[in-house]
Amino acid sequence: MSNFIGIVIGRLTKDPQKNEKNDGGNFTIAVDHGYGDKKTTDFWKCFVSKETLEQMQNAKVKKGSLVQVQGTARATSDKQTDGSYSNSCWVNVREWNYLPANGGGKKDSESGEKEESKSSAKEPGKTPSFSDFAGGRPVDDDEPY
Repeated sequence: MSNFIGIVIGRLTKDPQKNEKNDGGNFTIAVDHGYGDKKTTDFWKCFVSKETLEQMQNAKVKKGSLVQVQGTARATSDKQTDGSYSNSCWVNVREWNYLPANGGGKKDSESGEKEESKSSAKEPGKTPSFSDFAGGRPVDDDEPY
């Protein structure tokens, strides 16, 4: 068993749901690795607070949504009755970001024009905008670190 802080990016396998055992919620993220015949998928179980669940539902995060989660991650391996091992990975989510697939903005269904993202990376569940980096000013590549 291992325990660490992790960042996981993937797509939800179904809509986030309220957890009946406690006051929070849960969902599973599918993370693809490789391509072609070498492609594999890991499934990460994610647990969130009630407030985070409400934020995700208000942001219209649903099955197939691309998200980034960060929190305490854990991987376990359990021996089954037949002698085989079952591996599982989960994250106790502290922060999350919705990563829209079309580049950060969504298209207005009536005009077809792209809306600019007005979200802030400082708020959990929000996609970062340019102004969140470099104080909203253009980055000068000649500046020393």
